[in-house]
Amino acid sequence: MNVVIGILGGVVGLISGSFYVRAVITGKARPHPFTWGAWAVIGAVGGTADLVSGGGWGTVLLFVWTVVPATVCVVALRYNTHEDYGSWTGLIICALGIAGWVILKNPLAASFGVVVADMS
Repeated sequence: MNVVIGILGGVVGLISGSFYVRAVITGKARPHPFTWGAWAVIGAVGGTADLVSGGGWGTVLLFVWTVVPATVCVVALRYNTHEDYGSWTGLIICALGIAGWVILKNPLAASFGVVVADMS
């Protein structure tokens, strides 16, 4: 059952993310590329930390939410947009979480960094 829910979550995530990517392509949305790139990094760290610590099929959704923001970031690079301090703050917190993971050899530090970065 966990396999079905994990895969279903990934499929729903890809479908919902595709609507936003289409909005960016058609010019209806003007995202900040750096922000979406930071979210992609946060998703990758969270997904990797979850996978390494024995996470189950729910990890699929974390990796989908790495691919979707990365796609939005790449598509949005054609826009010249202003980035706010929250984007930098989130990326720095995420980097500190990765450093904590490496130093402590515990993926929980990265998971904590991801949660705090996502709230910033």
